[in-house]
Amino acid sequence: MSQKTVILVTGANGNTGKAVAQHLLKRADRDHYIIKVGARSEDKVADLVKLGAQYVKVDFSDPESLRAAATGVDRAWATAPNPTKQQKENDRINLVNNFIDAAKEANVKYFLFGSVLGARKYR
Repeated sequence: MSQKTVILVTGANGNTGKAVAQHLLKRADRDHYIIKVGARSEDKVADLVKLGAQYVKVDFSDPESLRAAATGVDRAWATAPNPTKQQKENDRINLVNNFIDAAKEANVKYFLFGSVLGARKYR
């Protein structure tokens, strides 16, 4: 049997990330795919773990956690993280760049970023 493809969904505790993870868990052939869900703490994605996902710690402000999360991943879905109270809204770009850098270092083959933040400004 060939090696399974590993897909990481970050922000799996948020609306978009959770929807992506749920879709993958329902539709992906488990003989060929491993679905990992990333969040700051496992309790935030416990429902997805019960459905068969593997938890991995993802903290966009912690580059080491991002490197560890990206290791062995073939495909990644990332959403814009919510800044903590100490961070400013403009820090989102830097936080996402942290994950992009980690994904590049880990040779993630496919990287998809989705965000609707600020979409209301463009109505």
